[in-house]
Order: sequence, then structure tokens, then C-alpha cells
Amino acid sequence: MPVVRAPFHPPNPNPCSRAAAKVDVSRHDSHRWPAFLPDGKHFLYLAASHRNLSDPADAIYLGSLEGTEATLVMPSVTAAVFSQGRILFLRGNQLMAQEFDTASRKLLGTAIKIADDVQNDPTTWHGTFDSSKNGTLVHGIGGGAESQVTWFDRSGQPLGNVGKPEVNLFNLRLSSGGDRLIAEMLGDAWVYDLARNVKTRLTFNGVVSPVWSPHGDWVAFSGPPPPRDLSAGGTIQRRHADGSGEVETLLTSHNPIPNDWSPDGRFLLYTEQRPA
Repeated sequence: MPVVRAPFHPPNPNPCSRAAAKVDVSRHDSHRWPAFLPDGKHFLYLAASHRNLSDPADAIYLGSLEGTEATLVMPSVTAAVFSQGRILFLRGNQLMAQEFDTASRKLLGTAIKIADDVQNDPTTWHGTFDSSKNGTLVHGIGGGAESQVTWFDRSGQPLGNVGKPEVNLFNLRLSSGGDRLIAEMLGDAWVYDLARNVKTRLTFNGVVSPVWSPHGDWVAFSGPPPPRDLSAGGTIQRRHADGSGEVETLLTSHNPIPNDWSPDGRFLLYTEQRPA
């Protein structure tokens, strides 16, 4: 008996769906953590950039299901929620609340602290907190994850610590002389003097992936775009490792991240992150 096979037509994945907010690629490359206001039509969301974990352009916006132009609410590097006429957000590891007028779409008064030591994951721009419609608050504790830099010998036995435990410590690199350590911490570059066991902040505007020059006299890093050209995406910059002098821009491109500096000092190897 012949078998009749009907043609397969895959289901249309929600033909009514459409974008509720458009990413401004000159400033951000990610929208995340939407949270509705009580009217069910407007929502808060975080617009963030992978250039670094604390980009000055990261902010909370008010969007609409009607797709109208989004409204900037406040700079922020974590998500926010609305409850009982207030916006809840993190400032460091402190949970803050500030009045928000939904009609004028503006913050009112000053922010007040609700809780300390609230858990926060800067790699996803998300704090562990939420609020019910009646104002009941729930949050995690523990702040950010701490890391301890530790020396080990080649057999795996610990020899001692460098500095104290720090929150959000990434991309550790030893200088060629082995006397200094550079690290990315809380979105900036810090240099550890290993002999004195002290650290010094090298940058102040949000950087990613610092790398040493061959002789340890310079540090290169990924920085924000030029102030007058936000569409550039990002820069590679350098500064004297002792903190002297001004920051110099070496390259402006699409979110460039330095990977290594050639032994002869002539070349920088880097990666580009393009939104597309």
C-alpha cells in the first residue's frame, strides 16, 4: 500500500513578535534584564557594552511595548526593578532605592540605601534582588565573588599570598622581570609591587585586558571610544607602568582587546569584537 507523506511545514515562531527596543551600536551591544512597570506597557532595561564591565555609557532605560523612543533613566552597570513608586538598583554592593515619576519619566529626590552586601555578578550586569508588587523585597547576600592571588611552586604547593582578597579580579599578568603583577579589577588596571606587597591604580576610566610591554615600562589596554566619536567602538591605549604621563591612544577600532605585546616591542596582537 503506498505511503502518502504530507509536506512538513515548520511552525512560525510567534509571527507577532517584534523588537521592543533598538540597540544603539555606537554606545552598547547588549540589552538585558527587562522589568515591567505596573501599567504592563512600559519596562526598564539595562543597555550595556562588552568593552568593559563598568562602561560609563551603560545605563538603565525606560522602554515601551509600542516601540517608542527609549528614555534614559540613569547611568548604571547593573539591572534595576520598579516597586512601590521606586526604582531599585545597585551602587557597588549596596541596594539603593529612589523615587521615580512614571508620568514625567524622571527620578525624584535622592537615593537611599536599603541593604548592604547584596550579591552582584558584574560579568552579566545583574544583581541578585527583586521585589513583589506589594513591596516585599528578596535579595542574595555575599557581595561579589572574591579572589586571592597566591604564589605556588611547580609541585602545586602554596608559597604565600599577594595582597588581600579582592572582588572581580581578572587577567593577571607578571612583568618580564617578575617583580610586578598587573590585574584588571572593578573595570580598571592595578599594578602590584610584589616586593612591597602593595597595589597602585593605573587607570580610572574603565579598561579591559592590560598587557605589559617587553621591558615592563608600558602597559597597553582596551579603553573607551574617544569622547567625540562614540561610534568608533573602542580604543587600545597605553600608559607608563609607574602611572606617570598621560594615557596615549594607539588605535581606534571596533572594541579592540589587546592579547599580547611582541618581544621586540614593535607589534601588539589584538582581537576585535564586532556586534555583527
